[in-house]
Amino acid sequence: MRDAGGLAAYLDESGTRGGADGHFVLACVAGDEGSIARLAGGLRGVKLGLVPGADPDAWEFHAREIMHGGGGTPLRRRDGRERAAAIRMAVSAVCASGAAPAAVAVRNAGPGRPWASRATRRASSILVARLERLAAARGMPCRVVSDSVRGGHRRDMERALLRAARGRVTGIEYVDSRASAPVQAADALAYAVGRHMAGDARFGEAFAEVERCAWLNGGWGGVRVVEASLAARKRL
Repeated sequence: MRDAGGLAAYLDESGTRGGADGHFVLACVAGDEGSIARLAGGLRGVKLGLVPGADPDAWEFHAREIMHGGGGTPLRRRDGRERAAAIRMAVSAVCASGAAPAAVAVRNAGPGRPWASRATRRASSILVARLERLAAARGMPCRVVSDSVRGGHRRDMERALLRAARGRVTGIEYVDSRASAPVQAADALAYAVGRHMAGDARFGEAFAEVERCAWLNGGWGGVRVVEASLAARKRL
């Protein structure tokens, strides 16, 4: 998928939009055509290194499946630390690519559709505002590309984009994550942040790397964490 002279921001999420997980995390990787191509090549190299005998395009780098051994991942026989190290490798590929990663973690307040909708819209609004700043700094438009999501979740994301966009973020489209290396990389970022926020020590180094190279408030360094009370009170 070509970026047509502008920026493309690839999104994915981790955690439930309710009370089952401690945080709902929305992450993205944004860049021009060159940095996105380097990212895709870097993730391909990670996959080749992990499973030398397998076609890297034949399996999806899906963090939750890697950690839990589901979805036919070829890493299912690795132990937990090896799986966590694989996700760290994907995070390193993002940071080495020259693309701009970003992540927003919303602390879950409770289950149910109203909370889930607020969490999605709040996280999406923050990311879109950040992408507007990045696009302004780079002097080019930015389109958003998300993993394909269900109808209600999709409407929440699109509503947030419409409200937060200021002219440089031009729209959103959806792709199958199995065919998109940048979306798979965003998934790795989101998962690493979520597991670190949940207290999983295996992801401390990966989180530190995300925090170091993330784009926050118009500059580099930092992951935005939103309290549940703020997500619930703020008019979206």
